[in-house]
Amino acid sequence: MRRKRTTFRFPIDSNFRADWEDFIKHAEGRRQTPSQLLQDVVLDYLDDEAHEKESVQRKKIVKSVIKRKGKKPPTAKKSSPPRPSSNTKPDKFLVLELLQDLDDGDGVEPDDLIFEAEDEGIYDPEGELRKLIRRGLVYLHEGRCRSK
Repeated sequence: MRRKRTTFRFPIDSNFRADWEDFIKHAEGRRQTPSQLLQDVVLDYLDDEAHEKESVQRKKIVKSVIKRKGKKPPTAKKSSPPRPSSNTKPDKFLVLELLQDLDDGDGVEPDDLIFEAEDEGIYDPEGELRKLIRRGLVYLHEGRCRSK
């Protein structure tokens, strides 16, 4: 749908009447209406402002690049994982040890192993079992877990 043209009418103060008459003559000399000339003036002004802001931003970027040129880029500090205390047993292979304790030579049902691991207080026994299988320390044969 097309917008309706909006017409603005405003009074010109007597102090600016001579300037307005010059503006109208200038518009007639360019074969434009005063509103078209005013629109051109405003658009030119906005373009100049945009280019000025752009150049200021470029100068800021150039200055920051020049400042950084002599400096080394920041590096992240490397941190080592905390060492386990000497009096606690590492819980890395608790599920594997539990499997070896429960295995009577015929393997252990995965559900029984997970249930026992939860009773022992091992965090995420299913995830630990998947890790052991992925690492090749535990394998499944005929639906039972076996260790190598």
